[in-house]
Amino acid sequence: MRSIRKIKPSAEDNFGDQLKQISLPRGFDSLFSVIAMVGWIIGGFSLLVGGFGIANIMFVSVKERTSIIGIQKALGAKKLLHFVTIPVRSNLPFYNRWNSWTADHPLP
Repeated sequence: MRSIRKIKPSAEDNFGDQLKQISLPRGFDSLFSVIAMVGWIIGGFSLLVGGFGIANIMFVSVKERTSIIGIQKALGAKKLLHFVTIPVRSNLPFYNRWNSWTADHPLP
């Protein structure tokens, strides 16, 4: 390599100089770091909003069933019944939609 570049054996290496010219400018690094930071902020904000949405849906579903839970407690229902019925009733519309979709679109 030294003979091709005509460098003396005692001279300092300059083999990395071309790599420095080829590398991206430092401005791109800072630009990409800003884009990454904005992505993290948007992602965190969307997770926060999604969490509030799920909490609101659960609150409304429990609030709507409060009177039903009171009647069931008065008739002697166990606590396990309430822990089971709320998730099952909230997911039944999904299962009904899925079953109707699979009936219309059978697998080959």
